[in-house]
Amino acid sequence: MGGQMKIIPKLYGYEPVKKHAKRMLKEVDKTFKTLVKAIAKTAETKARELAPKRTGAYYKSIYGLVESALRGRIVAKRGSGKGGENGGSGHGYLGALLEYGTVKMTARPHLKIALEYALKVHEKDIDRMMNGILGG
Repeated sequence: MGGQMKIIPKLYGYEPVKKHAKRMLKEVDKTFKTLVKAIAKTAETKARELAPKRTGAYYKSIYGLVESALRGRIVAKRGSGKGGENGGSGHGYLGALLEYGTVKMTARPHLKIALEYALKVHEKDIDRMMNGILGG
């Protein structure tokens, strides 16, 4: 057996493993949140660029929202009709009405396009993150 390295297993208790796992989760959470924030910001910028701009109020209501390390969204808060963010006398939120259209208005998609664009821009970062986690 000359020259071979001996591997000596070591037994750890529940508390040290729990502490290590908790630290790892914090690091992953922080790293993912940073990436989700960057993707949301890119999508926000693109959505504002693509959004219909009649008065500018709708354009200004679009923003990227980071809900957790694994979830972000693009939100358009402007309500339809008078009243803006409060919804007013309209029948829904303008972002969805513009994105999908209505019986009386054709769709003007911009939010989905912006999100797809942001994912494409950050594709290498996402791949690098997943490879780091999965050990690829």
